[in-house]
Amino acid sequence: MSNDDQVVLSVGGNTELLGLREHVLRAAGFDVVSTSKESKAVAEMQKGNCAILLLCHSLPDRARRTVSREFRHYCPNGRILGITNVRWPQALDEVDSYVYGLEGPEVLIAAIRGAAAERPDAA
Repeated sequence: MSNDDQVVLSVGGNTELLGLREHVLRAAGFDVVSTSKESKAVAEMQKGNCAILLLCHSLPDRARRTVSREFRHYCPNGRILGITNVRWPQALDEVDSYVYGLEGPEVLIAAIRGAAAERPDAA
């Protein structure tokens, strides 16, 4: 991402997957905050600097909906990228696009770059 104050917020229920994704994304040059806690995710959103919400399928449904609703409120120009372990996920209204997690890190990185380019304030 071109703007140093823009963060990829990665939220999921599996801390091992979160750590792996954070490592991969940092190595690709992204500023990443990862959490399995709704409260930490919302606190990060309240700063208003989240460009992408990477929302993992491992987060319970209620938590996914809460986190995505708060993201839309605090980061209205941000994009929500769902990461899933099924090829054709049941589409959720709050998710802008999906990435199939088993395709590997290159696909995840490309999806995040694409989502960042789709943001209304992307330059």
